[in-house]
Amino acid sequence: MLVRDITTSTYDGCPFTIVNVGSVFIITMFIDGNLHRGHIVATRNFIQKIFGQDYTQKQLDNISKYCAGIAQTTIDTIRSNKKTKK
Repeated sequence: MLVRDITTSTYDGCPFTIVNVGSVFIITMFIDGNLHRGHIVATRNFIQKIFGQDYTQKQLDNISKYCAGIAQTTIDTIRSNKKTKK
């Protein structure tokens, strides 16, 4: 099974990493001293599955943009929830 590091970046001072394992894209975020994780499942199209083809670069770019958006939204949500609980 193919495992690849898609990207490591920072949003609002919080580092996050996107890793691809098979068809699962795992998003790990370090937010204010706590580790958080999320994931999505992005399947390849029918032809790619039949012929054992990998994701295209465009697919990987779109998936990584989507996952980065999830990371940013998660960071914003967790931080806003902490502010309202104080």
